[in-house]
Amino acid sequence: MIRNQLKTNAVRKSKVTSRHKFDLRDHGVAARRGHIMSSIVARHPRTGQEFIYLAYNTASSALVVQVDPVSGACRQFDAEPNCWSPWGMLATPDGRILVTSANGHISVLDVVAGTFRVAAKAPTWLWRITRGSDGKYYLSGRAPHQFLRFDLATAQVESLGNVAPTQGSAGSVVGSRDGFIYIATGYTAPQVFAYEIANGKLTATLPPAEEQAIPHQSVVLAQDGELYACCNSGNNYHLAAGRAQRTTRPIHTGLRLADGTPVSYRDPDTLQIGQRLFPINYTMAGAAIFHLATGPRQAVYGSTIMPLYLFRYDPRRKQAECLGRGAQDNGEAYSFGHVDGKLYYATYPSAHLMRYDPAQLWEPGQRVVTNNEYSGTGELAVKWDKNPRLLTALGEGHCRPQAMFVDGQKRVWVGSHPEYGCRNGGLACYDTVTGQHRNNPVVIPDQSIVALTTDDAGDIVYGGTDIVRGSGVEPN
Repeated sequence: MIRNQLKTNAVRKSKVTSRHKFDLRDHGVAARRGHIMSSIVARHPRTGQEFIYLAYNTASSALVVQVDPVSGACRQFDAEPNCWSPWGMLATPDGRILVTSANGHISVLDVVAGTFRVAAKAPTWLWRITRGSDGKYYLSGRAPHQFLRFDLATAQVESLGNVAPTQGSAGSVVGSRDGFIYIATGYTAPQVFAYEIANGKLTATLPPAEEQAIPHQSVVLAQDGELYACCNSGNNYHLAAGRAQRTTRPIHTGLRLADGTPVSYRDPDTLQIGQRLFPINYTMAGAAIFHLATGPRQAVYGSTIMPLYLFRYDPRRKQAECLGRGAQDNGEAYSFGHVDGKLYYATYPSAHLMRYDPAQLWEPGQRVVTNNEYSGTGELAVKWDKNPRLLTALGEGHCRPQAMFVDGQKRVWVGSHPEYGCRNGGLACYDTVTGQHRNNPVVIPDQSIVALTTDDAGDIVYGGTDIVRGSGVEPN
C-alpha cells in the first residue's frame, strides 16, 4: 500500500513538472582569467636557471605558471581536480614545488618530469607552508587544525592542533634556522607564536597590546635574511630564538631574483621584472561566477570570484561578454543596483562602491606606478577614475557588502558583513544625485545586514539581519 502510494505521488509530481517550459542554455564562459594567490622564485633542479612561479586560482582547480625572467616565456602546469585556492607555495631543496589548496591538498610539482600530483590531503583548509630546520614542512590552516606538519618523504600529514584555541585560523607561517616555527593567528586577538621543534613548546611572542591590532599580524622573511612580525598597529618586531624584539629598522620584502631585481605583478595580466613588462600567458576553463543581478537596459550583470571581473548578458542580442576587471579588489562584487542607466556595485574586501555606465566606453583609467610599502618596488595600478569609477569607500562596518537597494530618491543603500575580526555590520547610503555619502557603522550590535528595501517614497528603509559577524568571529 505504501509502495503504491509513493509511486502515485511520483507520477503526479512528474506531470506537474512537465507543464513548465524551461529555456536553459549555455551562454559561454564569463571570464578566462585567474587570480595569483602565491608566488616564488626558484631554480631549475637540473640547469640551475631561475624561474618565477605563479600559482593561480580557477573555477575548478589550481594552475602554476612558470615564467622565464629573461625571455618572459611561460609554461603552464595544471593541478589535479578540486585543488583550488593555492594560498601556499614553496620550493624544496631538490627543486620540486609544493602547493597547498583550500581543500586540504598538498600537491607536488616536478618541473623535470612535468607532473603536478597530489601527495597528501589534510583535514582542513590550508593556507601557507614553510620548511623547518628538521627538514619537515609546516603548514597553517583553520581550526581545529591550525598547525600541521608534513613529511614529504613519507607523504604523511600530522595535525599539531590549535595554536590559539579562541582564534579561527592561523595565517602566515615561517621557519627559522635556529629550530623555531613562527605562526601568526587571528582574527579577534591576533598573536604570533613561536613553536620550538625540539620540544613542541609554544610561546606567544608579542605583547598583549598587539592583540588589539585586528584582524591578524604577518610573519615575513625579509631580504636581509631575518624574520619579522609586521603588525597592524604599525609596530614591527624582530623574531629570533623564540622571542620578539621591537625594531624600527626598515623591513624590505617582496619577490626578487637572486641579483636583487624586483618582481611584481598587476594580477592577473602583467608581470613586471625590473623595468620590463611581460604578459602572463596561460589557459583555463573559466573563473567561477559569484553574483548575478539585473542591470541597465534589462541586461544581466555578474561578477566572477577571485579575480573580480564584470560580465554582462544582453537577452535582446543574446550575447554574453566579459567587460574587464571590475575594481582594484581581487575578491568579488557582492551586490548590484542600478538607476538612471548606470550600474552600481559594492566590492569585497575593500568595500568600495563602484559605478559603471554601459553607454560609455569601458575605461577604468590610466595605469600608474605605486610604491609597495614593504618591497620598495613599483607596482602597476589603475586609478579607477573613469568607467568604471570608484565613488567612495563605504567605511567602517563594511567588508562583505551583501545587500544593496536603490530607493525612489535615487539613493544607493548598502548593508554589509563587517571587517575581519569585527562584530557589527554597517549601513551606508550614497546619493547618486548629490554625490553625498553617509555611513552608520553600527545598526544592530553583533549583527550584519543582509537584505534591504524601502517604501515607494524612499522615506523608510527596511532591512534584514543575520547573526554572522566578521570573518573569524563566531556567530551569536
